[in-house]
Amino acid sequence: MKLKAKKLKEFDIVANVYDELKKTLRTPILLEVPMIGRVVDLAYLKNNRVFTIEFKIKDLNKALKQAKDHLLGADFVYICVPPRKIPSEVRKLLQAEGIGLMFYVKGAKKSIKTVIRAKQSKETWPVLRMDVMQYIKSGQKKYAKN
Repeated sequence: MKLKAKKLKEFDIVANVYDELKKTLRTPILLEVPMIGRVVDLAYLKNNRVFTIEFKIKDLNKALKQAKDHLLGADFVYICVPPRKIPSEVRKLLQAEGIGLMFYVKGAKKSIKTVIRAKQSKETWPVLRMDVMQYIKSGQKKYAKN
């Protein structure tokens, strides 16, 4: 009997990256951070800067739309997807928007690989950024792995 490969789920990717970053960054990090009527998949603080990561299995366009919203409340914004060929027009769009791209590599020693570095957002609203930062520092959303 042939065994089916376990289908990758967005929650599993988010949980694995959360666990890895929690160990390596040693900084405040939270899942499901509210921001202007949306929820950021993962957000953390590093050197007094807000970083967000939006995870998607397939829909890169949806991730891009969500990541654009993150630019209003974060200093650095990333999209994380499983490795794939990224069309040059999408790469150019990410670079123009200042949004970084990461690949999630299941089973690798470092599960996320930065493909495009995020630029510091020029669209950040200081009050929203401060709210997001305080929320992350407060640890309001507790992480529970299923």
